[in-house]
Amino acid sequence: MFDLSRFIDACQNALETPKPEQTICEIMSEAAAHPASIETALRPGGATAGECAQYHFLYQSSDLTILNVIMPGHLPSPPHNHLIWAVIGIYGGRENNVFYRREGDRVVEAGRRNLVAPEVMVLTPDTIHGISNPLAQRSYALHVYGGRLANPARSLWNPFTLQEELFKLSALLNYEREMIQGAAKSQNKN
Repeated sequence: MFDLSRFIDACQNALETPKPEQTICEIMSEAAAHPASIETALRPGGATAGECAQYHFLYQSSDLTILNVIMPGHLPSPPHNHLIWAVIGIYGGRENNVFYRREGDRVVEAGRRNLVAPEVMVLTPDTIHGISNPLAQRSYALHVYGGRLANPARSLWNPFTLQEELFKLSALLNYEREMIQGAAKSQNKN
């Protein structure tokens, strides 16, 4: 049975290991293997198709942030970075990742990885990625970050021009809305 307090304690203890992100990956893999237990403990509800993602902070300190992320169906999200390592555990649905690398003042696609529950992935501090939920139903994930996620040096890339700008959650959510509207318009044309 998933217990949020024990999960937080295990993640905090993992920070004392030589490779905390790898230790947390193992902790996350065990947790994500029991999605019903996580859903019962966290009672995720919320977002429906056409809405933006929901980010529920479960724990935050200077060296650790834990989020429950709910992505509505068919949600695209623009490229961004974290500047700290991250462990992403999908416990319901799917998350498609597009990875980018810098090229001049823009980013270009450098690879892809699609996660299906209960998969887990580790991101390095220099990772730039955009995510999407390709399914009609919501996807659910636990995200653990090796530090405070609210870092003013983070970047966001305009999904239409791929030019870099300072990360602001309001800008991320506005881009998500614009991307959803653009996808809806192109579906209506077909």
